[in-house]
Amino acid sequence: MENNKSFCYAPWNHLYINPDSKLMPCCIYTDRNEEFPDLNKVSLEDAYNHPRMIEIRKELIDGKVPDGCFRCEAQLKIGMGSYRSKMNSYGKVSKPEIKLDGTVDPDKIKPDMLDIRFGNLCNLKCRTCSPTYSSSIAVEHNKMHPRDSVQILYDLKNTTVDKIFEKLDVVKHIYIAGGEPLIEENNYVLLERLIKNNLKPTLLYNTNLTNINFKDKNLVELLRHFPSVEIIVSLDGYGEVNDYIRSGSNYNEILENMQYLKEQLPNIVLSVNSVASIMSMESLPDLVKDLISKRLVEPIHMMFGICHHPIEYEITVFTQETKELIKKKFDELCIWIIKNAENPKECSNYLNKCRGIVKHMLSKDDSHLLPTTIEKLTILDKVRDVDYRKVIKNL
Repeated sequence: MENNKSFCYAPWNHLYINPDSKLMPCCIYTDRNEEFPDLNKVSLEDAYNHPRMIEIRKELIDGKVPDGCFRCEAQLKIGMGSYRSKMNSYGKVSKPEIKLDGTVDPDKIKPDMLDIRFGNLCNLKCRTCSPTYSSSIAVEHNKMHPRDSVQILYDLKNTTVDKIFEKLDVVKHIYIAGGEPLIEENNYVLLERLIKNNLKPTLLYNTNLTNINFKDKNLVELLRHFPSVEIIVSLDGYGEVNDYIRSGSNYNEILENMQYLKEQLPNIVLSVNSVASIMSMESLPDLVKDLISKRLVEPIHMMFGICHHPIEYEITVFTQETKELIKKKFDELCIWIIKNAENPKECSNYLNKCRGIVKHMLSKDDSHLLPTTIEKLTILDKVRDVDYRKVIKNL
């Protein structure tokens, strides 16, 4: 598969469980997930050989890019790293068996990476998220749209969790997200089970970091048992911009939690992921400067995701005048980083990400959607008793 540029090992060496308990190729894959197998209803072995999974594997073997892989394609087009590259780096080491018919031998299901969301329990209502990934959004959605109600809470059955945990002895990397994983009981069950069995995979968390205490569990003490831990903190803007987008969060408290973890767990890696949307884009340079000035995160551990849905929140919706103003802010940010980062020689990759995100913003003109964007923001503002005009500039 070396000459197959669209090939990805994820559907072979990756075990990804969506918050609604569906087995899917990976967390980046975006498609109608009702077509995928539900692990609360079928066995892991049957799920791996579900017709939809087989179809995707065949497309990858044939050098095709499945429709749901568009996020990786979009990242690559603007010079940013892709999830595919990460999965392939794992696959080249473990070399799972690739059968040309797209099936997987049930006895040889040995995932390198477990990517798990135990459910959608979440305390925030982020504007670029959805009910599937946040129970709080699901509650709000049902109040706003009673005739189009959705399931509020998703979770994996205990028997399903047990089946997944049986694979822990072969898993080398575990990625834990949500919902919000640090308020999820099974996250702590997982950590305690790994410790009990003396298993030490690399751990990667994606968290809003609004809570680092859960019942009687001590997250810091549990994480001390693992030599490789990375915590990716979701922040979508500086100060009140972040708190507007990520409703229920408190920017200053999150930074305090980051500082506490750095002090208590000096060997962990703290990273920050920001979703670039029409709400956050103008504020992101200020966020980056704040984090670097406070020595919380270096540019090498910062990343962007692009908001593709709903399209009204895309950064391509800005007017050309606003785009030029934002481009100037990012140009100034790149100069500032070189002068102020602890290790400026390690910043080239992040600077390329900055240029890439600006390139995407300038790639097309969707400004005709701006009235719809304003309408969408205003409707939710009334429900949440906030006003975007007091927080979001250049709209």
